[in-house]
Amino acid sequence: MNSFDVVVIGGGVVGAAAFHRLAQQGVKVALLEKDRLCQGATSYSGGIVRCFHSDPVLSDMAVQGYHYYRQFAEYTDSHCSLTETGFIYLDKPQRNQALRSEVDRLSSVVEMHWLTDQEAKKQFPFLNISSGQGVVYEPGAGFMDTYETTIAWAKAGERAGGVVIEGCQVERLLMAKDQFQGLQTNMGPIYAAKVVVCAGPLSTALLEQAGLQTSVYAQEIQVNRFKSDVFPKQHPAYIDDEYNLNGRPDREGAVLVGYPTFNRQLDLPKSPIAANHTQLICEQADKRFSWAEAMQSLGGYRCFDSYTQHGHGEIKFVNENENIVVAAGFSGGGFKLAPAIAQRVDELINHK
Repeated sequence: MNSFDVVVIGGGVVGAAAFHRLAQQGVKVALLEKDRLCQGATSYSGGIVRCFHSDPVLSDMAVQGYHYYRQFAEYTDSHCSLTETGFIYLDKPQRNQALRSEVDRLSSVVEMHWLTDQEAKKQFPFLNISSGQGVVYEPGAGFMDTYETTIAWAKAGERAGGVVIEGCQVERLLMAKDQFQGLQTNMGPIYAAKVVVCAGPLSTALLEQAGLQTSVYAQEIQVNRFKSDVFPKQHPAYIDDEYNLNGRPDREGAVLVGYPTFNRQLDLPKSPIAANHTQLICEQADKRFSWAEAMQSLGGYRCFDSYTQHGHGEIKFVNENENIVVAAGFSGGGFKLAPAIAQRVDELINHK
């Protein structure tokens, strides 16, 4: 079997979600992964499921994902539970008015609260915040196991008639007079009417080989894992756009803390953590969290993910014949957005 209506490239969470959605719509679809499923950037994701963004476009996509994940078993016949930790978002006090307006808009569709500095300090005494600095709080947010979720989508897609092919390296797109024909792979040619490129940081190079342009770029991420004797038992997941921090609680009472590297020199996706960046993470965390002063390093990881300058990611046709779709560049947020991304891919592929 080497001919399909649609081929999805990339077995991470975005590719698996799109594959499942298309298979459910009766599309003859294959999911190709060069390694095993969920071994790329998705395997390094924190799997945070939350709604608030300072950008309403992303907020609306995340709300869709939030409600989908709460009914995940209904959609996939697989049980992957959401671990509720709550979620907090912080930014500079000057941003308070805009943030409060977005909280007011979203609070009608998901439980969300604006906390004043005094309210935040009372509920989260480990936070170092300035006078007048507000905090967005989502009590129902949390995280999911990224591997289990990705595999559940892939299996559900197979039950719906789709085909998963692992160990299938896509070498190039097969084009004839600018018309997409299929893919050349290490397993030979695979023919398809349309293709969806969900290869994360590798998407751009694959499309450029066919003379196609995208604004998606690769950037290295580093996330460290810490433990502290004074780390609170109840700690929310968090995004801190004042100090560029992100993370969530982890197993055995540890916490994940990430800080951007801004390194766009794409190299092997798996490499050891850098000591100088670990120090930078510690310095930034110490500005925000009182427990950071006593934290002990438990290592961490580095990997490349895909980004766009505007932060929305790209979900669009990249050729005039409208049979090549890119779905990548979600700046580490692909997990929570995956249900909305999959719907948009379905709309493009099936011209809805």
